[in-house]
Amino acid sequence: MAQGGDIDEVRVNHPTLGSRVFFAKAAEDNDYDLGGFRNEDDENMIDGSGELIVKKNRKRGYLQVVLSIDQDVREDDKFLNDIAESTELADWTWTVVTGRVYGGKGTIVGDIQPNQNASTCSIKVAFGGRVQKIA
Repeated sequence: MAQGGDIDEVRVNHPTLGSRVFFAKAAEDNDYDLGGFRNEDDENMIDGSGELIVKKNRKRGYLQVVLSIDQDVREDDKFLNDIAESTELADWTWTVVTGRVYGGKGTIVGDIQPNQNASTCSIKVAFGGRVQKIA
């Protein structure tokens, strides 16, 4: 039986900005990629004899998640912006509803656009190297 579900929480520990726990919004299409090597999908990667040519490229891992945020008391939106502006990488872990925990060292990439009405913010975190399964 295949089993999936929500990302429950995202923890970040930044060396100078401190730590924070975020909770992912339920029933969103949150996703992640463990990173590593991928084979290029190119239909022309074949030689004249019909032999397959395999081109491998390294791909960074990432986490893309919609977080529930507090913009007033905790100022989560400011904290996320501060992480993105920092030149230091943070330690990130996230827990999936099945109990699996992943983690890596990385930073926020792309736009940070909180939804004021829904009290959410979609972020993408890029990791150097592979994401590790912790539990």
